[in-house]
Amino acid sequence: MKYTFAFLLCIQFFGVQAQVVRITMDKEVEQQIGDFNRNQANTSTIQVYRIQFGVTSDRREMETELSNFKNDFKIKTDWNQKGPYYYMKAGAYRTKLESFPDMQAIQARYSGAIYLVESVKKQFVLK
Repeated sequence: MKYTFAFLLCIQFFGVQAQVVRITMDKEVEQQIGDFNRNQANTSTIQVYRIQFGVTSDRREMETELSNFKNDFKIKTDWNQKGPYYYMKAGAYRTKLESFPDMQAIQARYSGAIYLVESVKKQFVLK
């Protein structure tokens, strides 16, 4: 029993030591990655096409409509308020062509749907 325990302890000790990996980065590569990260931090928003599918002055109606939209289309939505109106928007597309199939489906139900060009955070597009 003692020998088995000692043997297992030795195997565990040597197994842990064998798993060490060291990676060193070239100075030039490190500088390029740093430049890229600084550039990305400076440009935190990008221009995208969004689909505005509704405007209402009633918050409850807006929340109900957003819920119905999410159930029907499975597209990322959000809303904002300007004055007394709530604007409901969907998607974030790099080009109009990319958004065209979704726009056709949305216009079948929401005839007043329009394109908007907005600046959004990159995280919104990537999620």
